[in-house]
Amino acid sequence: MERFLEFYRYSVLDGKNGITEIVLAGDFSYMEELKENMENRFYLPIHHIKQAGEVESKYLPLYGLSLKQKRMNKTKQKVVKGA
Repeated sequence: MERFLEFYRYSVLDGKNGITEIVLAGDFSYMEELKENMENRFYLPIHHIKQAGEVESKYLPLYGLSLKQKRMNKTKQKVVKGA
């Protein structure tokens, strides 16, 4: 995971930014234990997306990506308004 975070920071984002939070999705028996371990290891907010309404667990990763896009759009709007 650490290698992935560093790769993403330096190869994808040219060292200018990094991952600011981690979102866990899916159906895993030890999800709470995993979340707790990740919180102890990484100094990033760790969120667990639980099944929302009629969204089946197999679609939660896509749901997480839609939340990312929604957040990115809000950030872009703030930048445009602040300019």
